[in-house]
Amino acid sequence: MKIAGIPLAAAAAATALVLATAPVAAQTRPVELRFAHWLPPTHPLSKLGFEPWAKSVEAASGGAIKVVLFPAQQLGKAPDHYDMARDGIADIT
Repeated sequence: MKIAGIPLAAAAAATALVLATAPVAAQTRPVELRFAHWLPPTHPLSKLGFEPWAKSVEAASGGAIKVVLFPAQQLGKAPDHYDMARDGIADIT
């Protein structure tokens, strides 16, 4: 079968190639997630939990995802963290 003079297999292959490379172009920019919390940066949970987790996310994604930590209520007060995530001020709280 031919579509406008092009064999169907060639048209399907060209379509598959375009669709397969489209997500790659979209993923060239690293994603940066803002992680806000109210603990001081010296707190054990921050040092032994949040920081290693953020580094592991970056390593597991091959650098495609970077988690930026905002400790000690830098982006907002502790009671406002739900609203910060809802409103897009922080991605993770």
